[in-house]
Amino acid sequence: MGLTLHYSARLRRPEQLPELCDEIADICESLHWPCRPVDMTFDVEAQYVPGESGDGKVKQVPLRGVVFTPPECETVSLTFTPTWRLSSAMNLMAADLFSDPEWVYSVHVKTQFAGPDVHIALVKLLKYLEKKYLDDVEVNDEGDYWETEDRALLEKNFDTLTHYINVVADALENYTGPVPGDGNPQSLADLIEKILREKLGG
Repeated sequence: MGLTLHYSARLRRPEQLPELCDEIADICESLHWPCRPVDMTFDVEAQYVPGESGDGKVKQVPLRGVVFTPPECETVSLTFTPTWRLSSAMNLMAADLFSDPEWVYSVHVKTQFAGPDVHIALVKLLKYLEKKYLDDVEVNDEGDYWETEDRALLEKNFDTLTHYINVVADALENYTGPVPGDGNPQSLADLIEKILREKLGG
């Protein structure tokens, strides 16, 4: 739970990848954000990456690019498969969990605890990369900043989610009623839903 930025894209020209990585590294160095290159290969069942090259039941999918971590933020992935589509190490490792193979190419980063300034910086960075390096950029911004560039609206969305996160945490921490002893996940889920309904007023 928390405000998240979802994004997908395709690298416009493969030969631009080193330049993109160098530019991101320079930006991160100036901001003192940890940054590292990625050059890894993942074994992924072919059915989950039908668009990638390879034969047999398992495909070897290289992932190249760069990742970086702003303060109090999840790690941001700017890494690409051989089809030059954006993906991430986590997506390739969890490809079998996606009901649609296209989800392998949709990356996300939670900015809830990093705050509006980091969120704005990431949106501006994506807009810059779209102009210089990326095609087919699609962004789903839960803070609505990508579409509006309205800081007040973004801050309101952050505040709203922070409130609900605090309410949920408080409700679960202070619950003193009975807890199902059978360890059944559905029983626990039902209990959590009941607690939250009572706390949030239905």
